[in-house]
Amino acid sequence: MQQTVGMAGPAVIREGSRRESSRGWSSLSTIGRRWTALVGLVIVIVVIAAAILAPVIAPYPPTQMHARDRLTGPSTSYWLGTDESGRDLYSRILY
Repeated sequence: MQQTVGMAGPAVIREGSRRESSRGWSSLSTIGRRWTALVGLVIVIVVIAAAILAPVIAPYPPTQMHARDRLTGPSTSYWLGTDESGRDLYSRILY
């Protein structure tokens, strides 16, 4: 056992206390209380989900070339446009 002395007098800290065993839950409750941490967690989850679901979400394969549509801007066919080889940028970012 350790004993600490503070302004209110001596306090006893037991080893293996409940605080140590609930460290993981404490971190999760901290994220829930701090909105910036929660927003960051949501962004990370969305990015991971997009990477996992890329084959389903992407409109074109990332290496498929469209020679006629080189360097086009954003449109309904290519949401972020195309590069110099005619590849869809949205699909390439997802992959």
